[in-house]
Amino acid sequence: MTLPYMELVGKENSNLYWKWNLGLEGQKGWQDISNYQNNGGTAGAQLAQDEFDIAQIFYFARLTATVKERLTTELAISLNEYRYSYTGSSEGNRRFADQWMPRFALSYLITPDFAIRATLSRGYSAPTLAEIRPSNNVINTSLQPESGWNREIGFRLTTWKDRLQVDASVFRYDLTNAIVRRLDQSGAEYFVNAGGTKQTGVESFITAWLLAPKRTGAIRAIQMTGSYTYSHFLFSNYQDATTDYSGNSLTGVPQTVMVLGITMRFPHDVSLFVESNSTARLPLNDGNTVYASKYNLLQAKVRWTGLRVKRVGIEMFAGADNILNEKYSLGNDINAFGGRYFNAAAPLNFYGGVNFSFRLEQRRAFIF
Repeated sequence: MTLPYMELVGKENSNLYWKWNLGLEGQKGWQDISNYQNNGGTAGAQLAQDEFDIAQIFYFARLTATVKERLTTELAISLNEYRYSYTGSSEGNRRFADQWMPRFALSYLITPDFAIRATLSRGYSAPTLAEIRPSNNVINTSLQPESGWNREIGFRLTTWKDRLQVDASVFRYDLTNAIVRRLDQSGAEYFVNAGGTKQTGVESFITAWLLAPKRTGAIRAIQMTGSYTYSHFLFSNYQDATTDYSGNSLTGVPQTVMVLGITMRFPHDVSLFVESNSTARLPLNDGNTVYASKYNLLQAKVRWTGLRVKRVGIEMFAGADNILNEKYSLGNDINAFGGRYFNAAAPLNFYGGVNFSFRLEQRRAFIF
């Protein structure tokens, strides 16, 4: 729900354009959560029942200015309020300390094709209801919000007659009270604050039309895309009653992920898409004693969209997943009790299908 909001716009000749936003937004939610025994898919005896009343509101102000259509700056600040109350198996309420969240950003257009940018901001994230009241049915009133400072610089390049686009950035995010998922001996999840993390990384994306779209020829277009992510994420100042995890890699985060894709278009609206996803190994517990192995997931899909019967459009597609028949795991259980970390993914598999779209006749409407 967006509450009172104001926007002022100013223009000082052609060299300066500015805009100021001021307002507040609020959210209100009521949740009734019940848990039952599972008797072969039928609800059995009730195990737990809780009702939550959640309220969140934040006030914000944002000023942006563009100078000579080259330099764009942003200065913003917001104040976040969050509280919840609950009844059921127990009763209580909680209000987190109000949080100020400033943000400063700028972007400079060096040439029409090349721009650089920089950002300094503070982030804040209150625990979700699923984290406060997870599947172990225990309301965790000690769970603290996450917060941290982010610093980022990057650039965007468009060249080769707009056929090549490159976007890359380097960032550093220092997070406090990181929320980490754990599983108890019954397999139910719960969450704890894991001290702090220092997250340094690189994110990049590239797209290129190796063959620009055309109307003739055996191959009508070729587009390649690629992304690369490097994540040097470490725990800082994180220890429990017996172990100090400071300096360990952040649980569940691979150090590198590289995704490459190619799309080829052929006559009669036939296209082929092939994608490769190379993900490095990742730690499955805070102690970094167990890792999920790296994998390279290769996928392919062919589509035909050129068939139409009167007002009905027909798309046919078929594809293959995990073409290299990798043995890997998706949806790993982080910090699982008893070493139950892995959820096996499907080996080489195939799929296909048909989509139908209907175009309704347009009719004129007359209103008197």
